[in-house]
Amino acid sequence: MEPIEMIEKVCERVNVTFEEAREALEKNNWNVEETLKYFEEQGKEVKPEKEEKAEKPEIIEIKEYKETVIEEEDKGTTIRDLIHKAIDYLRFNSIRVEKDGTEIVRIRLFLFVILMCVAGHVVLPVMIVGLFLNFRYSIVGKNSFKTVNKMMDSVSRAAQAAKDEFTKA
Repeated sequence: MEPIEMIEKVCERVNVTFEEAREALEKNNWNVEETLKYFEEQGKEVKPEKEEKAEKPEIIEIKEYKETVIEEEDKGTTIRDLIHKAIDYLRFNSIRVEKDGTEIVRIRLFLFVILMCVAGHVVLPVMIVGLFLNFRYSIVGKNSFKTVNKMMDSVSRAAQAAKDEFTKA
């Protein structure tokens, strides 16, 4: 134990000044127990040593933990991480266009988003017409898009059903 820690310990247990505790420790060869006995013999009250209780760890739910971590994180870092994640999704995944089970074209989502921004008024109608010509769209790549692909399949089936109804009429 460092001398400063010994002095603080004596001050904690005996109501004495820092200087008095240091002097008493020097007289007792820096032995804390001997110094406490010394003060006791002088009639000073020596408090019992504090027992440090082992605290039970607080159990929190994962949701609360995540909310706490997000609150404590730098907001700029969180936004930056979201932007990096979005860019990675756009770089490593593609939209696939197929007809009758044969892949016609595969375009990176990054390029597809740019096309939609620049020429969405042309691309979107062409995609809708493609649905009626038995084209199917799906997203493929590094990440799993099962829900999005199921939705795209149901849109394709709905377009096919509408086309069949129109043909019958």
